[in-house]
Amino acid sequence: MKKLQLYRSVVLRDEQKDLLFSSKETMRPPGNVPYIVDNLWEWQRPLTFPCRRFSAYASPTPELALQSGPKNGKVFRLEFLDLPKIAHLKGYADSKYHPECN
Repeated sequence: MKKLQLYRSVVLRDEQKDLLFSSKETMRPPGNVPYIVDNLWEWQRPLTFPCRRFSAYASPTPELALQSGPKNGKVFRLEFLDLPKIAHLKGYADSKYHPECN
């Protein structure tokens, strides 16, 4: 079985340089979708799917991570301590382009 390789692009602040990624313990506000859409998506989310509000977003290649990440971002390969729940956004480069967000 091939090992899962995912990448994320971030701009590091000084306080993040020792610990690049930690588990998200607080909810993240929706940044790319309206609050009402995020609330409806969460209400409809099957329990077996990951919650957008506590998720780490990643790409399957370093190039895609750079493309979808912040300007001047640096790409890192993610390592998971446990078996992650994974969802794939099909048909849209970013959730903000989903038709329900218009």
